[in-house]
Amino acid sequence: MQVYGARKVDVRVDVVKTDTRPEAPVGVALLGIASPDHPWLSQLYPGSVVRATRMATRDAAIEHLRFVPAQRLDGLPGIDSPHPSLIRDSVRLALDAGAPFVDVVLVRAGGALPWQLDNEHVLGILNPYLPELQEAQVALPDLGGPAVASPGALVDEEQRYSGFVRALRGLRQALRENYQIAYVDLPEGFQDRIEEIVMAVDSADIALCRWTGTERAMRAHGWRSAASALAALQVRPGSDLTGGVAGLSMNLGGGRRVRKTRHPILFPQRPAPPPRELDDYCVTVALDPSSGDPEGRHQATVLNEPTLRAPTGAWTLPALRTVKAIHHRVVFAAEQFVFRPVDQVQAFSLVTAIDIVLRPFIEGGALVGPGGEGGPLLAGNTIRDRDAPGLVAEIAAQLRPWCQDVRVRVAVDPGKQSQVEVLTA
Repeated sequence: MQVYGARKVDVRVDVVKTDTRPEAPVGVALLGIASPDHPWLSQLYPGSVVRATRMATRDAAIEHLRFVPAQRLDGLPGIDSPHPSLIRDSVRLALDAGAPFVDVVLVRAGGALPWQLDNEHVLGILNPYLPELQEAQVALPDLGGPAVASPGALVDEEQRYSGFVRALRGLRQALRENYQIAYVDLPEGFQDRIEEIVMAVDSADIALCRWTGTERAMRAHGWRSAASALAALQVRPGSDLTGGVAGLSMNLGGGRRVRKTRHPILFPQRPAPPPRELDDYCVTVALDPSSGDPEGRHQATVLNEPTLRAPTGAWTLPALRTVKAIHHRVVFAAEQFVFRPVDQVQAFSLVTAIDIVLRPFIEGGALVGPGGEGGPLLAGNTIRDRDAPGLVAEIAAQLRPWCQDVRVRVAVDPGKQSQVEVLTA
């Protein structure tokens, strides 16, 4: 526009991006540690950066990147690194298994090595970042490591075990608060300690994963992260939140080349049966017998879906994912009423808002009435307390097809964060 009689000036208008969160929701997120000598990923992959936060030194930093199929992954930490890591292979495995993209969140903290996820400085950086990954399927491929035995990666067995348990306990509360499930590989040598692990973790939203298969298939793929593959399968395009993955197959990519010999024919061995408790606590992923053959299909099938949330056996992966999604949406609805007056009109509006966010689950058949018939029962009221007034809503329902009864209580106090409690009947 030209204005007569005014001085000619140049005006430059810039748009400042205020919300740095990725537009696409997080599906699979691999959490790990970048060793002190590893290059900065934000410099190697500037176009993949979701967020990169550096402090004054390398002792406190976090990098969040997103990788897609056909992208080069050479710059990611791998088993050929001075401090071996499964991050690079796990990204490739997750993409091959069906994830449309994979997020990688790497922490640098006080010189911690890739498998030291129990480090208090690592947890101190990682836990506050987990709200950026709400509802993500989180995998920790290096936990329980190191990935391979090498002079720079030798860890005492008891040290590995205690670090494994400490990390799970250190992440347990943040996972629950951010509606996440963590997928973790059961480390080699810990099979006989499975019940000890379950007791030590003491109920967590975690899926312990393991491979099973022929000797040749295990040599080709048994060293990889079954947890990363399972997390990817949960978010494959067209996946059903409540459908589960038991019985489904997935592609694994090439794996490690295994030279074919006559050793299994000349010296046949019958492997010792694993402890029966593994089927109760671990998600078992069965490798196709031809997975070790270069001409084979390199596929695996998920056999079961247990989690470590108590009571044991009550919460399968799809049931846990569904109730977390419901919990998240109920919290979102309740937070809209934090600064509203406390009266019966707002109590009714709160129930209506909750009904709206639950409608997709009701119409999809995942949420029914507490007796298995009709729709969920919703009731709302006011808390008539002069010192602490508020709104309250209660939901009684049943999760299908697991016939898991749940009760949800929502409490909203003016000016405070809403409180949502999910209980099993």
